[in-house]
Amino acid sequence: LLLSLLFASCGDDELLSESIIGVWDLVSVEARDCENPEDIVSLTQVDSNNNCITVQGGTVCDYFFTFSTDGNVLLTLTENGVTDTDEGLTFTVDDDTNTGEICESNCIAFSVDDNTLTTTNMEEDFCTFILVLEKR
Repeated sequence: LLLSLLFASCGDDELLSESIIGVWDLVSVEARDCENPEDIVSLTQVDSNNNCITVQGGTVCDYFFTFSTDGNVLLTLTENGVTDTDEGLTFTVDDDTNTGEICESNCIAFSVDDNTLTTTNMEEDFCTFILVLEKR
């Protein structure tokens, strides 16, 4: 009986290729290791009252990714009262490592731990940007 329970519980783990599907909301942003020290952004959390975050003088609200079963990703955000959706993104995942990539012309690597998705990428201004998102 104990052996069958162990096998049953192991079989219940959802693969990343399945659990990634859905909406992931931005919860924090950080920019570090910047070539220009003025570009550094300490860890900044999204304001849970209005779902907005202010970074480097700009305010962004309702920032989220929607992962679809067809391998596409929608990035939606509102900046200065205007909602923008980027529909040109795709994603791939590696179920063995719980990692993946979001791609347009370049790719951004991400990892997933429970319901937290973390991206780390280099941007044009030579900073390492870290975005943390949580699944709705």
